[in-house]
Amino acid sequence: MWFLQPSQPYNVLMMSIYLFFVGVGAILPWFCYLPAVLAILLPVGGTFAGLLFLRGEPVNVAVGLIIILMVVNGAFGSMKLAHMLNHALRLNFENAALRLESEEKSLLLETALENMGQGIS
Repeated sequence: MWFLQPSQPYNVLMMSIYLFFVGVGAILPWFCYLPAVLAILLPVGGTFAGLLFLRGEPVNVAVGLIIILMVVNGAFGSMKLAHMLNHALRLNFENAALRLESEEKSLLLETALENMGQGIS
């Protein structure tokens, strides 16, 4: 970690902000597939957080904790979003099935009414 200097903790913060945005950008296309989210976040976030913890300075440890919280938050957010999208997709299919059933019943009712009208005349 040649870019980290103990006298300049802002380098750590800048790299962490960059890592955060790279992680978020990588998660966006795969947010509903948890293994992909973990494969993107764990190696990068875990390695960087581990190296920060090894340095042992208070600023580095604090930023390392923030990165670990980012990884955990990304995983839980991905699980919640995947559950919500699966539920919405299931409701969409149920809605389409109900609409098709309603159209079939409407067609049967229309046919029955026409047959009743012809029988009376």
